[in-house]
Amino acid sequence: MPPKERPSSPIRSRAGRALLLVVFWSWVPSLVIPGVYFLAWHTLTLPAPDRGSVTAAVELHRRLEDRGRWSVLHVLYSGCGCSARVLERLAGRRPIEGVPETILFVDGAPGELAEQAHAAGFRLESLTRDDLVQRYHLEAAPLLVIADGDGAIRYLGGYTERKQSPEIQDVAILERLRRGEEVSALPLFGCAVSRDLQSKLDPLKLKY
Repeated sequence: MPPKERPSSPIRSRAGRALLLVVFWSWVPSLVIPGVYFLAWHTLTLPAPDRGSVTAAVELHRRLEDRGRWSVLHVLYSGCGCSARVLERLAGRRPIEGVPETILFVDGAPGELAEQAHAAGFRLESLTRDDLVQRYHLEAAPLLVIADGDGAIRYLGGYTERKQSPEIQDVAILERLRRGEEVSALPLFGCAVSRDLQSKLDPLKLKY
């Protein structure tokens, strides 16, 4: 004759449900908080730099033969996915004729793509992120800077209309500016470079 099942204790049942609730509400934040963070990183635009500091960066890289010519500065950060897409685009084309284009490659060895772009005619400078902050007061990348022949900044902003968009618009922006059009700056999507900005954007240190 099979043994009779013992009825479950009401106290034991309530304790089990309470334990499940504790586990559930402890588990939810571990998913929600990172989820909110990652969503924010995919939609957040980075702060635009001070125009005066960028003017100094442009002047530092202008040579005597650059006077009177438009110039382009590409600020790219090692380990940044958006910077990598811009670099891949640059490595796949030559600099625009008559326009000196400089790549500031931050915090890492330039690598094959950067060397390929350099071989194609882009000027290339490798520097640390501390150098970028201290010398140019720049804190985020990728950043596109376009100056006219007098060295005046005519464009300061991002490369794409949406984060991770494959449509990188650096050449189109320059062409429009040279035709005399006014071009609004695209959002600055990418990565914080300076430790201070990284700390502000990511206080829990989930990304940086």
